[in-house]
Amino acid sequence: MNYSRNSIFVLFILLFCVLPLAAQSQDVIVYYNPENFCGWPANEGIWSWGNEIVVGFNLGDYLYNPDGHSHDPSVPLQTIQARSTDGGETWTVEYPEAFANDKPYESAHGHINFTHPDFAMKLRYRRLCYSYNRGQSWFGPFELPKMDQVGIRSRTDYMVNSQCEALFFVPVDKPDGKPDRCMAFKTSNGGGTFEFLSYMSPCPPLEVGDGDYTTMPATVKVAERTYISALRQRRASQNNVKWMDIYRSEDNCKTWQFLSNPVRGQWNPASLIKLADGRICLTYGWRGVPQGIRAKLSSDNCQTWSDEIILRDDGKSWDLGYPRSVQRPDGKVVTVYYFTTDEKPEQHIAATIWQP
Repeated sequence: MNYSRNSIFVLFILLFCVLPLAAQSQDVIVYYNPENFCGWPANEGIWSWGNEIVVGFNLGDYLYNPDGHSHDPSVPLQTIQARSTDGGETWTVEYPEAFANDKPYESAHGHINFTHPDFAMKLRYRRLCYSYNRGQSWFGPFELPKMDQVGIRSRTDYMVNSQCEALFFVPVDKPDGKPDRCMAFKTSNGGGTFEFLSYMSPCPPLEVGDGDYTTMPATVKVAERTYISALRQRRASQNNVKWMDIYRSEDNCKTWQFLSNPVRGQWNPASLIKLADGRICLTYGWRGVPQGIRAKLSSDNCQTWSDEIILRDDGKSWDLGYPRSVQRPDGKVVTVYYFTTDEKPEQHIAATIWQP
């Protein structure tokens, strides 16, 4: 068989350039038990201090369901967390008492120090917990005010600005109790009081239809007064179209403007982080075929995006994703999500360690 010089050169490029890039991605198991269903890290939060990473997720009893989530609905879901002290290579599981569904609210604790070096804060619906020891123990839960909303569906999305000030980005409900839109609010006195700032995008009018809403923001701060958030969009009244939008505020979250549309066609919440080199990294689950985990990068604060990066394409079903990502000191990104494969069909928590 004869090879031209051009074909040999192409083969050389594939061997010495493409293959090393593929080898930079590593998949690890965070938690797997065939008796359990695990899900939704995006709902419960991720925190990191150098190579120490803590991620929250939900745990239930596995019960196969071809039409929905494969957990036994008669058994309440737990919220637990996993910890890695080696940059996501290995993990141990922890069961914080403050995350228990039946734990009552505690009375007001006073001023929270948001800039404590080992600080972490967790938000879920109207429950707020915080830690000063990297999640080894948690204060709370404390009750968030309703902020004149019908209901609040908080996930852990917040930005710390000072010892006393933090901004929160949360989905809220329509009058009928169903999801609607996202809002921003803040505290300037360590959680003593809270102030409404804005709705984060032109929300679908309440009369548009059932299943039309904007939800699950993922927010980064890119300048002193500038914030960018990825919003998960759905319009059931428009053939159930689903996509992801990016909105930007340049006035400390008082107003927001549409910026870009990085993902269309599949519905999964994003994780948005600012990398050490200034780029923005977007990670998300892909529930189309082939199912998996994907990423995009932006070098201009989310105005334009790179081609899609396939982190995984070996998912067994649509029921996966909800990632959260952090960057390690060595520059690699650790993306944590729930997943299912032919080898491990029960939904479990996994992570991909990759070089952006």
